[in-house]
Amino acid sequence: MPGSENLETLPVKFGALQSLLFAGLLCSSDVVAAVSIVNYEQQPKLYSCIFGEGVFNDIVSIILYNTVKGVLTKPFTPATPFIIVGDFFMLAIISLGLGLFFGYVTSFAFKHFSMLRVSPITETFVMFSFSIVCYFVSESIVIAGTQMSGITSLLTCGIVQSHYTYYNLSPQGKTCSTFVVSFLGTAAEAAIYSYVGIALLNAIPLYWSFTFIFAQFGLIVFGRIIAVFGVFYLFRMCTKTRTINVFELIFITWGGMIRGAIAFALVLTLPHINPVDGTCTEADIPLGSCFTYPNYVMLVNSTLIVVVLTTLVFGTFMGPIQRFLVAPSIQDEAEVARDNRAKSIAEDTAKQRAYTIYEDFTHPNE
Repeated sequence: MPGSENLETLPVKFGALQSLLFAGLLCSSDVVAAVSIVNYEQQPKLYSCIFGEGVFNDIVSIILYNTVKGVLTKPFTPATPFIIVGDFFMLAIISLGLGLFFGYVTSFAFKHFSMLRVSPITETFVMFSFSIVCYFVSESIVIAGTQMSGITSLLTCGIVQSHYTYYNLSPQGKTCSTFVVSFLGTAAEAAIYSYVGIALLNAIPLYWSFTFIFAQFGLIVFGRIIAVFGVFYLFRMCTKTRTINVFELIFITWGGMIRGAIAFALVLTLPHINPVDGTCTEADIPLGSCFTYPNYVMLVNSTLIVVVLTTLVFGTFMGPIQRFLVAPSIQDEAEVARDNRAKSIAEDTAKQRAYTIYEDFTHPNE
C-alpha cells in the first residue's frame, strides 16, 4: 500500500528470476550483534561458528545475487536453472580465488621484503592498498555477462591477511593496523545505521506493505530454523563426532536472523525502471526483467523495515539468550588454553623475522 500522498493500491508482480534475485539478498545475515556478545577469549569455538557461518551466508548471498542479476539479461528457458548453477560456481571460484591470491601475496611480501616493515604507517598503507586493488580487480572482471564480486574478494583477502599477514608485521605495525581497522569498522558501522535511520524517515510517505513485511519476517524466521537445523543434522548423519550441542545451535540460529547492511545495500541496486525516462537502470537488462518503480520502492522500504525490525527483536535479546543458553563452561576454558598456546607459538615465530627501525611510537611533534 502507498503512503499518505497517494491512496491507491498498486499490484505487486514478480517473475521467477526477480523473486530469486530478491530472495538472494535476503540470505545475508548481520552477525555483528551476536559476535559482539560472544567473547572470543572465553568461547572461541562458538565465536568461530557464528562468525564463519555469518560470513559464509554473506558470501553466498552476494554471489547468488550477482549470478541471478547477470542471468536477467537473457530470456528464461529450461536451461536457465543450470546456467545459474554454473555461473554461481564460476563467480564463487574466481571471486574467492582473487581474494586468496591477493591475501597470500600480501603475506609473502611482508614476510620476505623487510623494507615494508620499517614503518607501521607504511605497513598499514601497503596492506590496505593490496586490499583495495583486490576489490577493483574483481569488480572489473565480467564473464558471460556476470560481474565478479569485489566484496567477496575483499572479504576473503581480509580473512587471509588476518590469519597470515598479521603475523608478518612488526609489533608496531600490528598495533597500528589493528587500531586503524577497528576505527574504520566502527565508523562505517555507525555511518550505515545512521543512513538506515534517515532512510527509514524518508520512506514513510512512499510505497510500503504490511503484508509483505510480515511475510518477509516469517520467511526469514522459519527459513533460518529449517536451514540451520536441517543442514546440521544432515551432516551429523555422516559423522559420529558431536561438535555443537543443541543450545549452541539455537543461539547460532537466533543470531543469524538479523538482517543488516548487506541486505539493504543489495536491495538498493535492484534493476528498476527509471520514472523519469522510462528506461531500466541496468542498460543490458530488458524492461520486462526490471522491477517497476513502485514495486522497487516497496521492496526497498520493506527490506529497510525488516532490517530495523530484526535488529530490534533479535538483537535486543541477544545478551539474555546467550547467558541462558551458552554461558562459558569448563570445556570453553580448555579450548581457550589450547588456542592461546597455538597463538603464542605463531607470535614467537613472527618476532624472529619482524624488523622495524621504530622501537616505540613517537609523537609527530616531538
